[in-house]
Amino acid sequence: MVIIAGAYFAYLRAPDWLGEEPDPRSQEFLAKIAAEINRSIPVMIDQETELMPAVGAPGMLNYNYRLVNVSAAQVDHNKFASGAKERLKESACNRPETRDNFLKRA
Repeated sequence: MVIIAGAYFAYLRAPDWLGEEPDPRSQEFLAKIAAEINRSIPVMIDQETELMPAVGAPGMLNYNYRLVNVSAAQVDHNKFASGAKERLKESACNRPETRDNFLKRA
């Protein structure tokens, strides 16, 4: 995750270094971030969850995860989505590099 955050931070800072200001909500911008994330995947997030390819879309960066020890039939989708959202807020959204360099720019 540190590698992903570092690559992401460097990518976000590059326009500033070049004097350009990209639209952080554009599909092009988000697709480039997804491509950077995808360079280091798949990666295990925890014992149960693997980060799979991300996708940039207009106004959205979509992360894809795979549960490695359960089948889709065993998952309560609402409970999983709720739990995943909370874990994401606790980890990524509370990191200064994510919050300051990405979320505040969107």
